[in-house]
Amino acid sequence: MEMIVCSQVHFSYFTGAGEVEVLRGVDMVVEQGEHVAIVGPSGAGKSSLLRLVAALDWPDRGDVRVGKSISTKELRGAALARFRREQVGLVFQQFSLLPTLNALENVMLPLLPYSPRQVLRKRAALLLTEVGLGARIGHYPDQLSGGEQQRVAIARALIASPPLLLADEPTGSLDTVTGMQVITLLDNLCREHGSTLVVVTHDADIAALANRRIRMVASWVNTVNRRSQPRPRFQREY
Repeated sequence: MEMIVCSQVHFSYFTGAGEVEVLRGVDMVVEQGEHVAIVGPSGAGKSSLLRLVAALDWPDRGDVRVGKSISTKELRGAALARFRREQVGLVFQQFSLLPTLNALENVMLPLLPYSPRQVLRKRAALLLTEVGLGARIGHYPDQLSGGEQQRVAIARALIASPPLLLADEPTGSLDTVTGMQVITLLDNLCREHGSTLVVVTHDADIAALANRRIRMVASWVNTVNRRSQPRPRFQREY
């Protein structure tokens, strides 16, 4: 089953110097259950493509479809909010944790208005245990290391059990050893939860963990590389 389908996607933004064309006719397909790394030089449009898939931006031309043929450009209002909340989990280079909330509260935050607090608290605690922070759920961000903060961010991204997880340079603020630990954890969690994982990275070692690599060059998808053993597929339970 196809999780992401990008068809002839064009995207531009404007600066004081004029229009900057970031994506030019990009085609991309990601299957359900894959771990895909998007690599390429700075300015190639990797992060812009991820934002389009997450419906944080919309293409100027072309189409981006996620999951059960959901076209992101058709999403507005409550449907858009529901898509972002339930269909996509996001992990960024900056951890974006609220400093006034502890680890447990940060993980609970995305679903606080939508789920019973006790149910949410139990799930958040379970996820923090899965990422190795079961003993630190009451700690605040300034009491956690960078790697631990990113683990909290990963747990937060998984709180709604999204079928798709998007990670934009998730190890960019971490040292090499911690970064590898975090991306390995992210890959294992997505396997266990049956989520599709797409990672934007400049790090060749991080990209090597994916079962497929998509290289973007000058706003185009240039090459696709596959590992010999595909990542196992999972059926999600509802």
